[in-house]
Amino acid sequence: MEHDINAFDASLAVDPITGLPGRDALIHLAQRALERQTGSGALMAVMIVEFGSVRHVYQNAGYRDGDQVLKEAGQRIAACLPANGRVGWTLHQFVILLWDLTSPDAAHAAAESIVAALAEPFGTPGHRFYLYSNIGLRIIGESAEQAPHLEELARQVDLAVPREADGHRNEIRLFDEHIGAAVARRGILDRELRTAAERGELRLLYQPRVRLDSGEIVGAEALMRWDSRELGPVSPEEFAPLAEQTGFIYAMTRWALKTACQEAVHWQRPDHPPVTVGLNFTPGMFALRDLPERICHALEVTGLPPECLEIEITEHAFMETREHTVETLDALRKLGIKIALDDFGTGFSAMGYLGRLPLDSMKIDRAFVTDLPGSPVANGIARAVAMLAESCGLDSIAEGVEREDQVTALQVLRCGYAQGFYFSRPVEGTEIRTMIRSGDRLPSASSGG
Repeated sequence: MEHDINAFDASLAVDPITGLPGRDALIHLAQRALERQTGSGALMAVMIVEFGSVRHVYQNAGYRDGDQVLKEAGQRIAACLPANGRVGWTLHQFVILLWDLTSPDAAHAAAESIVAALAEPFGTPGHRFYLYSNIGLRIIGESAEQAPHLEELARQVDLAVPREADGHRNEIRLFDEHIGAAVARRGILDRELRTAAERGELRLLYQPRVRLDSGEIVGAEALMRWDSRELGPVSPEEFAPLAEQTGFIYAMTRWALKTACQEAVHWQRPDHPPVTVGLNFTPGMFALRDLPERICHALEVTGLPPECLEIEITEHAFMETREHTVETLDALRKLGIKIALDDFGTGFSAMGYLGRLPLDSMKIDRAFVTDLPGSPVANGIARAVAMLAESCGLDSIAEGVEREDQVTALQVLRCGYAQGFYFSRPVEGTEIRTMIRSGDRLPSASSGG
């Protein structure tokens, strides 16, 4: 079989950066391997290596060093493989095929060797890069007739790869029936989500934001919900990451922006200060060069005054896109749009950039509010955020408030605003309108809840 592979490689294009076989060669090899194992009792393994952190090399050191790191990574992987193995490069991933295996242990051993090899520093002693990898692994023991189609096989392995976004680094994950079920559900979710808005399955709920000293409603955060006809209610924790991965998040955000602005227009009263509607934008949205123009258009179409719209950005999102974000936020602020830094306190990276960000408010993450008032650490962090906000001339907003003792603690800490189930669950926009126009006051500590 080795002779056949080498002969075929010569007739197919290789990747110009890594020098490794490309997609066509890998497909040919996989087909040959599947045919070879039929009736032999041997196993075949497919691995995908996510080497995502190499993008930082390209960003910080340039294309020449980035290309060199990729090439060296491919060489390291090849050195970890037995004679019955081959690595290729396609679709920005290293793909590894192992054949004629007598047990899954050989595949696992190769995967562990690869992770260890890629964890060693790249570059020169004076210019080192410490990177990471994640590996998805699929063992095939069936005959060629019973094995998944090559396209489906690739999808299964890709789904098994642990993702950096979920906090995974230098990990190996074997494709199993649980991941298989996830693959099937992901396919349904992806298909259904693309037309959910057209079918009227997406909706926005709004969680009121109140002044802690009076219970007066001053705004509301828009929260997207999906009630699928086929799947039933789907949690944002499930569909939001999928929307980001597939790029559908842009269409969903445009829909949410227009819908929220249309709703918030009806919340305003001539004799009342502006009531804001808040929308959380993902990192990818801030990479759009024309984002200010898109938002301005939504305001013009709906008639919502700019000061009634608040864009929320998380610490994490800011750190991912800070090169473009400050410029974009400055442009939005010049339009009169309010800016809130969400989930403040969950990271440390944004601290040095606070002076550069055109902020109106900082939101204290619910993780710290939950432990109030009993936890000295939570009290200390909440106090620090509230004091920092006050010193910067910003509003402080606590999230996830559920009890009266939390309200009392936040008032002592001089936090000005809050939202959470203690005041109201997320409700329809029409209900927010009714609350505001009737002059409703939601419970505050001073009112006794």
